Amino acid sequence: MGKKSRNKGANFERAIARQLREWLGEDWEVKRNPTDRQKGKTGAGEFEIVGPFEFPFAIECKAHESFDYGQLFRIPVTGPFISFWDQAKRQAEAAEKAPLLVFKRNNGPVLVALNWKGFWPIVVASKLETVHSLMRLYDHDCVVIPLEVFFELRPQSLYELACDE
Repeated sequence: MGKKSRNKGANFERAIARQLREWLGEDWEVKRNPTDRQKGKTGAGEFEIVGPFEFPFAIECKAHESFDYGQLFRIPVTGPFISFWDQAKRQAEAAEKAPLLVFKRNNGPVLVALNWKGFWPIVVASKLETVHSLMRLYDHDCVVIPLEVFFELRPQSLYELACDE
């Protein structure tokens, strides 16, 4: 991977970190993990997120030119999404968290993939009347939604769900 590609990834991660900080609010701290700390329980994923309760997701970010949104509609799903999702799941498992993949193609919309089973309880706890845009990938047991839809979820709902378990 060249310097230009690393810079593109780092810029994407910084942008996502800013959006996470805004979404979570002042009580939370979002720090980018150095590449060598993105594995293992303490630093799984792109970010270390510390707040009033344990953040339930290990986040993996991918901005990749070879990804094509149409690949998600193929049966079976093709392209790099599969390896992106597998990496997110491995890192989340190491951290004993749920995987959350934030991904996009160059200059394209940002999407989020998360476990299907964990998605609906968050929607219900957020008191959303409807989710207008989502795709369920049955073979990978995940749902893909636009980043904007994820940020419609109330961060407080994550805490409420953690208390219910």
